[in-house]
Amino acid sequence: QGTLPEEQAKSEALATLRALRYGEGDYFWINDHGPRVIMHATKPELEGKDVSDVKDPDGKHLFVEFVNVVKKDGAGFVSYLWPKPDHDRPVSKVSYVKGFDAWGWVIGSGIYLDDVNDIFWQRVIGLVLMDVSGALVLGLAIFVIGRSIARPLAEAATLGHAVAEGRLDNQIEVTCGGETGELLTSLKRMQEKLGTILREVDDCGRNMGQSAYQVATISSEIADVSRQQESRSGEVAQAM
Repeated sequence: QGTLPEEQAKSEALATLRALRYGEGDYFWINDHGPRVIMHATKPELEGKDVSDVKDPDGKHLFVEFVNVVKKDGAGFVSYLWPKPDHDRPVSKVSYVKGFDAWGWVIGSGIYLDDVNDIFWQRVIGLVLMDVSGALVLGLAIFVIGRSIARPLAEAATLGHAVAEGRLDNQIEVTCGGETGELLTSLKRMQEKLGTILREVDDCGRNMGQSAYQVATISSEIADVSRQQESRSGEVAQAM
């Protein structure tokens, strides 16, 4: 905005970017089109040096590539190998660089792919564990529900066969609701009704048996009287 002298503005911008961090300690750096490092948050020993010959283990001149991307497209991504802060072994990294033409700066920042892979696999493992847990819970729920339905239905089928074979002494306990509970209740009522009918038939049979016995007894007495009467009639006939 022109409210500060350019050198003061650059100094404050460099101080601000040097202190900025995000993620797991990810940082910023600045180089010019030389390329010469103007500010590097984790390798201050590079500041002021020409880094056109700096290359990664694969032979990529990364700072030259940063400048080429900015010159061509104004901004973009560059993949290369670079050591993490406080480490010496280079690892895969992807950085985004953007030009600030007013000062001829190339401002960049990147992330290490092994960090991305760690986050990715943590998420994958978390999702897998969540899915497995969900599947186990769902399977358990299905098993419990299926068992709560299948067992009463099997019991109902067994009771139905028993009733069909004439066995009415089974104890039917209705411990579930819904259609299965209604089925067991109906079977229980049917069994009780059939039992009542059979008891009535049995009582009726006993009564008929007693009546038949009484009729047989009376018939026998009548026969005895008839024989006696016949014998007396014979005696009267002889006497006459």
